[in-house]
Amino acid sequence: MNATLEKNVLQEKREDSRDFAQIVEKLSPEQKRRAFDILTGFSLAGG
Repeated sequence: MNATLEKNVLQEKREDSRDFAQIVEKLSPEQKRRAFDILTGFSLAGG
């Protein structure tokens, strides 16, 4: 039972990652930069 649950959790994470990658592909370079700044808490602009 536990192995099945673990497998399902990993599958969900994999699907979430694919969804995120598809969204990022559609963003402009500036939008990508801002999104990754938000995700990482880092900004080259210092703002």
